Amino acid sequence: MATIEKALGNSQRALKLFKRSTNISQNNSDILQNYSGLLEKQDLKNAILLSDKAVHISPENSKYLERNGYLKWQADDLGNALEQR
Repeated sequence: MATIEKALGNSQRALKLFKRSTNISQNNSDILQNYSGLLEKQDLKNAILLSDKAVHISPENSKYLERNGYLKWQADDLGNALEQR
């Protein structure tokens, strides 16, 4: 549901649903990554934490690594943005 709400442009509803989803399934890297992408503009610090978790769970997923680096770059954390895991 959260992904559908996000696609429909209902960001606030999607944020609430992603938060509920992460409370239910804390180790689902897809949920964590999608939530971090939506949270990016509102709470960059938490977006990075969620993205870090997703990368930790699925370290071979290039999309997760790319977003993780991008988020850290946005936070002006270039050293960690370029870090290889």
